[in-house]
Amino acid sequence: MQEVANDRHESDKLFVQNVINKQLLPKLAQLSSVYSQLAGLEFDWDESEQLNNAEYLDRVVKLTQAGFSIDPEAVAERTGIPITGIASQTEPAPEPDDGSKKKSQ
Repeated sequence: MQEVANDRHESDKLFVQNVINKQLLPKLAQLSSVYSQLAGLEFDWDESEQLNNAEYLDRVVKLTQAGFSIDPEAVAERTGIPITGIASQTEPAPEPDDGSKKKSQ
């Protein structure tokens, strides 16, 4: 039943999109010069997926680990977290062996 509902939903969206693009926008453009700027435009649904900040940051981390460069300004703007610089990603130095540990023989 869910598949039938999804098909009906997509059909309704396509119908509304066609009515807006083929009838409403052209008639508005002909009606008045106020609407003349609508003449070359088309309506389309925004199918993009919205991520919450945790999901977004998780994807940023995965992409940077895969070797991709991410724009820090875009991340700061999206998350609201100010980014002041990039930390160096060097390996931590090994702990020095001061001889205090007993060696098993």
